[in-house]
Amino acid sequence: MAKTISLTVNKTLEVHVADTFKDRLLGYMFQKEPAYSSLLIQPCSSIHTFFMRFPIDVLFLSEEKVIIRRYLSLKPGKVIMPVKGAKMALEAAAGEFTNYYVGEKLEIK
Repeated sequence: MAKTISLTVNKTLEVHVADTFKDRLLGYMFQKEPAYSSLLIQPCSSIHTFFMRFPIDVLFLSEEKVIIRRYLSLKPGKVIMPVKGAKMALEAAAGEFTNYYVGEKLEIK
């Protein structure tokens, strides 16, 4: 069952956890705007933005929740191939992750 958590690095972010097959499969697909402020997909090391109607920011995280790759304003119809070491992906509407950087560790509160 999906749940909501808070992640903190330089601000607190409410996160919907997509840890079921259905939630991971659908993500933000077919939505006119994000249904959640952010979406943590796990396990996940690659993503696509097919069937999305808005650009997203994406953070790929290690098992320790360290940011290992960041994509800003990723447009619909794109594919990100597997990111080495990524165990999860954190997605949000474009502009949400401009102050998050590779090497920072997110903490669950």
